[in-house]
Amino acid sequence: MPHDEHIRHSQLYLMAQGAHRDSSRWFGHYPATQTLPNQVLCLAGEVGELANLVKKIVRGDFTLDEKREEVENEVADIFTYFLCIAGLLEIDPQWVYERKHVLNEARFGRE
Repeated sequence: MPHDEHIRHSQLYLMAQGAHRDSSRWFGHYPATQTLPNQVLCLAGEVGELANLVKKIVRGDFTLDEKREEVENEVADIFTYFLCIAGLLEIDPQWVYERKHVLNEARFGRE
């Protein structure tokens, strides 16, 4: 199947396009928000928020159970920005993951 055909049918590709459309609809009145640098910075910020929560859990300020909903929300934010970036670049996350997985298996796979 040609690459373009595969892209059109991946559920993750459709989710990425939807996330990009939502971002444009919600924040399109700020044109800078729809750029690759902004989306990557937003993703990094969300990863930082998750890291900060995990740091506090590891050092014993909270248990994972106490912060589970916040952790889930940060994971959702990370996934959303990931999808927005894929949508902006018209990348099919499933296809590129599968392609990279084959390469990683050849490089790192152990029997």
